[in-house]
Amino acid sequence: MATGTPLNRLTLSAASVADDLGYVALSDLARVLGSVRAESAEVIRSLFGDRHNAPMAALTSGQRLSADAADIRLTRMRALIAHVLGPA
Repeated sequence: MATGTPLNRLTLSAASVADDLGYVALSDLARVLGSVRAESAEVIRSLFGDRHNAPMAALTSGQRLSADAADIRLTRMRALIAHVLGPA
């Protein structure tokens, strides 16, 4: 778990477990990146800039998401990235 992540922040419900795990992973990544955070944040944002980029395509395929479900997940991922790494 990310340092400083309160347990009550993690809902661990079936609908949000991917978001919770993503939050922890991005929080840990942000902590590790330290001084190169701005450049790395831009790379992370670019990976989730489009539903057809490799990470989202893999997620869509792996979880057999419909186009609408993939769009919803991408929106949630972008919000999560903005929350953890700050706005673009």
